[in-house]
Amino acid sequence: IISHLPGLKGLARANPPLGPTDAFDFLVDETMLHKIVDYTNTRIWLCRLSKPEPRPPWMDPVDVVELRALMGVLFLTGVFKSAGEDAESLWATYGTGRDVLRAVMPLKRFRFLCSVLQFDNQETR
Repeated sequence: IISHLPGLKGLARANPPLGPTDAFDFLVDETMLHKIVDYTNTRIWLCRLSKPEPRPPWMDPVDVVELRALMGVLFLTGVFKSAGEDAESLWATYGTGRDVLRAVMPLKRFRFLCSVLQFDNQETR
């Protein structure tokens, strides 16, 4: 027995998403993104303290635009069905890699951001 019709609900029904970024904004709003950026930058800061000067540029703090780009890269790897594929082969330049991923960010930056991505405050966990 079907108790309700499938489809969009609530705000999504009143303002249907026009594109992928609109659909993403229904799931993750700006406030959430800013919190993720703050928590991730705290973790980056801790990593930077352990490295001597000069620090590599891929250890720079992240901002909301770059976080959105990282999320986009992660979604694209899902679209490409690259679940078990090595990141080096995704960024490869000899014909098997994905050009769009190399255009978004370097492989070292992608790996670093994935290793420090933080969704909560470790001190209040």
